[in-house]
Amino acid sequence: MRVVLSSGHGTKIRGASGPEPWGVDEVDSAIKIMNRTAEYLREAGVDVITFTDTTSTSQSANLDRIVSFHNQQGPHELDVSFHLNAYEPTTSKKMGCECLYVSQEELSAELSEAMSDALDLPDRGAKYRSDLAFLNGTNAAAVLLEALFCDAKMDCDSFRDPDNFEALCRGIASVIAGEPIAPPEPEPIPPEPEPIPPQPTEQATVEIETSGNVRIIVNGREVS
Repeated sequence: MRVVLSSGHGTKIRGASGPEPWGVDEVDSAIKIMNRTAEYLREAGVDVITFTDTTSTSQSANLDRIVSFHNQQGPHELDVSFHLNAYEPTTSKKMGCECLYVSQEELSAELSEAMSDALDLPDRGAKYRSDLAFLNGTNAAAVLLEALFCDAKMDCDSFRDPDNFEALCRGIASVIAGEPIAPPEPEPIPPEPEPIPPQPTEQATVEIETSGNVRIIVNGREVS
């Protein structure tokens, strides 16, 4: 199986961003999710290509570059675009996960559910969208992930949890690969070093004779 993954928007065409101090940035987070998902897919034996647009300076150029990259990668089964959602005004309510599609309704529903389970956020489900350049322009089957809301505090708090983040990427990869991907084995804990027994030290002895003149003898030697 061969898939092509890309992060939404670009380093010069930024997407949405949540408020300081608790919000997260869409572009940075999408890149992070994409790269970790790719690692899990490769571990499952999937041929993966990833892409982030670092050059476009307009939205139209950005969309054209992403779609062109996907279509230039030769035969492959799936194109995936990674995004974060946004809602105005910002909220502390859980907002959740969804996946957008034109032709891949069942796969999108599975991906949305996997993201929801990993982050413990509402499953907003698969959503048909006929107006998106990525879904309309790619030659292969395509889905667009909206992993969480970057301006919903409970979504961002859940995403920042390292275990949840790993579960999110592993869940996405498992659905794409079509098989469960196990979490990585924990690093072995090195054994405690053997305690060093105390080394024997020579015991000093002091003898004092008090008849007449005082003599001090240490370890058999008279000390003047």
